[in-house]
Amino acid sequence: MKLIALFLTIGISISYAGNSYSQATTLSLNLKNKTVREVFREIEKNSEYIFLYNRETLDPERRVSINVEKETISNVLDKLFEETDNIYNVSDRQVYISRVEKLKQAEIAEPKQQKKTIQGIVVDQEGESIIGANIIEIGTTNGTVTDIDGRFTLQVENNAIIKISYIGYH
Repeated sequence: MKLIALFLTIGISISYAGNSYSQATTLSLNLKNKTVREVFREIEKNSEYIFLYNRETLDPERRVSINVEKETISNVLDKLFEETDNIYNVSDRQVYISRVEKLKQAEIAEPKQQKKTIQGIVVDQEGESIIGANIIEIGTTNGTVTDIDGRFTLQVENNAIIKISYIGYH
């Protein structure tokens, strides 16, 4: 039993202490006017990296020139993808290439409506503050509850209608 615990401890220590492949491996490349696909093949030939991408997210025929000496895969890919909308994720020996999603044109052209802040005090017929009354913007899940003095603050759309409710009151 003690022997198993010893081997288990040593195994865990070694696995945490070791550098991952992507941290320990350096690459040297001097490629001129090559396609991105050719650069990937050269890296795969000289290392254990495998590139995974979709043609819709990356133009593998884009021409590039890259000259690096003993650089990590992250530095190489940073240079390869600068001024593009491509991003990468290195997971040990696998490199996943994707694209940063751009905002839809409609979201850019049509800014969201500005909200306004409303404040108030909820009281009963005698003018006593109502603690814990619910204030809800109708048609939404936006709401709040009154404090110990019956006060509330709520951000609502410009043309909002609010509903105030409390158990026992209509």
